[in-house]
Amino acid sequence: MLNFSDPTKDEKWIVKILIGGLLTLVPILNIITGFFATGYLVQNMYKGTQNEEGLPEWSGNWGKHFLLGIKYTIMMFIYMLIPIIISIIGGVGAVTTMSLAENGIAAILSLGGIVFLSFILALAIGFITPMAVTHSIVQGTFGSAFHFSAIFNKIKAVFGQYLITYLSQIVIGVLTVIILGMIPLIGWILIPFASFYLMAAYSKMYGNLYTDSKDQK
Repeated sequence: MLNFSDPTKDEKWIVKILIGGLLTLVPILNIITGFFATGYLVQNMYKGTQNEEGLPEWSGNWGKHFLLGIKYTIMMFIYMLIPIIISIIGGVGAVTTMSLAENGIAAILSLGGIVFLSFILALAIGFITPMAVTHSIVQGTFGSAFHFSAIFNKIKAVFGQYLITYLSQIVIGVLTVIILGMIPLIGWILIPFASFYLMAAYSKMYGNLYTDSKDQK
């Protein structure tokens, strides 16, 4: 069941969401401050595995959020290496072919195929990573994020709801950006805050699904 109201069950939810949005608001600077936001969402995911309502505290946990953010950003980067490598190799190959061939249509089609394949792989890997992150934070080890047998079994146990959650996250996230982006000036300022609220809600949902997968074993 999709539950978008969980963040509001925290009496300080507005302040906490504002902080998260601010950390992701400023381009370039958010490369660093985004680690705090990522770590915070990982902590919120863990709360979901414990069926706890509300949001984690920012105060007194900045160092923990930052380190968790770095840790799980590295983990997600490792997961995305396959589509990244395919994109780079395919792109270089297609560009080389275009520069050597008189007719570059085949090379353009090849490049398009590589981009499409990379996109599909990225979606597939993105489908796995929420459960991988949750499994890792619950087990308490970085390597647990790559225990594929355990991760796939947990996804299988709640597959229907997990798929709905993942697809809705993509659709609602894209629609949020499009709708707010149509509002002059203020819309683009609101996007980080709305997006952080959605990520807080979804991280809790994934945590709940992890617990549900254990219950259904």
